[in-house]
Amino acid sequence: MRNKYIFRILEDDSKCNGSSKAFGFDMNMKNIAEIWGSLIALFGQTKYVSEEMEEVFEYYLEAVDNENETLIFSIYHGATGLAIGMHKEYLNSDKAKEMINEFMEKLKKTIPADFNHVGYYRDYGCKVELGVVNGKGYARYIELDDDDY
Repeated sequence: MRNKYIFRILEDDSKCNGSSKAFGFDMNMKNIAEIWGSLIALFGQTKYVSEEMEEVFEYYLEAVDNENETLIFSIYHGATGLAIGMHKEYLNSDKAKEMINEFMEKLKKTIPADFNHVGYYRDYGCKVELGVVNGKGYARYIELDDDDY
């Protein structure tokens, strides 16, 4: 089956202003690391990376279908976990659901790039080492010591 969408990094991220969470994914941190590694493999490292685990990364993307219609969205790890955000007019639309399904399948089929990141859940007193080595995600939770605050 031929893919209906082409996914590209969005150079003008202001086009995502006013978007909100459309879809959330219940995944453990190891799986989130693999998704992030797949995003890196497809689009390079994003300029939106933080040490704060409640806003650790965000990619602004566009999906262009075979009729040249564009759907703008973001994928990020925020306070509620891995999510996709988009403008309200697309929320719960069949087109958005179809695009998200194809996008997530593309991520699952992509071999994740190796990376390492250290982030913090300071409210919970822990840091997280997460990343990918040889295509496999990992996540380690470590109790914070005084130097980490």
